[in-house]
Amino acid sequence: MKRVMLNTTILLVLGLAINILIAWSCALFATMEVSGNPQALTTQVRNKWIDRSPWPHKLRPGRTLRSASFGLEYDLLQSGYDNPNFWHTALAMRAGLPLLSLYGERWSNFASEDAGKDHEDQFAFVYSIKSPLAEDEGDPNLARLLPWRPILPGFITNTIFYALLIRGVGILWKSVRQARNLHLDRCPNCQVILVHEKTASCFSCGWTKGITNAHHLE
Repeated sequence: MKRVMLNTTILLVLGLAINILIAWSCALFATMEVSGNPQALTTQVRNKWIDRSPWPHKLRPGRTLRSASFGLEYDLLQSGYDNPNFWHTALAMRAGLPLLSLYGERWSNFASEDAGKDHEDQFAFVYSIKSPLAEDEGDPNLARLLPWRPILPGFITNTIFYALLIRGVGILWKSVRQARNLHLDRCPNCQVILVHEKTASCFSCGWTKGITNAHHLE
């Protein structure tokens, strides 16, 4: 019983790690081009962003869109302020395969050259980590981020899916290895050479296939 629980725990941990790595790979490398038919965000979604800005001035969405590609979905909002020296954007990213499993945000506050030297571009990452591909604040890779907030039930589903996938690969590999050992007249468990009798049992680990042993030599 303890062995089963330990193996299950290990599989789930590995499934969790693969789930996060694949979601982050989608966040970093999946295309972020606007889809052929981008959808404008609904009024309800737009309203939830109002007054959520990490800076004193609030985001009043002007241009908004929602786009999706393989393993990645994102919302982009741009401020509708009339001030030509400042503009404000918010990016909400969801990533993962086969289901979206991680969520993160990036807030950007840009200032033009006319705003003066005291004003610099600002970035805030919420439920996310800055892209390791970005080298400086002017790098276009800042459009990328590593989300870390789980999206349920996608996060749980993906973790179980990858755990079962690892288990399936392990069973397949074990079956292939056992078949190869039997073909070489070796024990499928410990690879010790089997006794060429009808029982063909393994004197090392005790494995036996019985009188119908397929590898018995006539």
